[in-house]
Amino acid sequence: MGATNLRFVKIGGNRVRTMTLWPDEETATFAIEAIEAMGGSMQGVTFVASEKGPLVAEFD
Repeated sequence: MGATNLRFVKIGGNRVRTMTLWPDEETATFAIEAIEAMGGSMQGVTFVASEKGPLVAEFD
């Protein structure tokens, strides 16, 4: 959906946390709304919450 980077981190037995980077705010807003709408309809997936904000630093 236009993401430039997506990371999944295992935080428990059957829990993951994700971080997605988007090229711009417009792409992010569209994609996040679609993901939130679809997230609860997937069998075995519970959408808990999302947080949004600008990237302030990156280290590779």
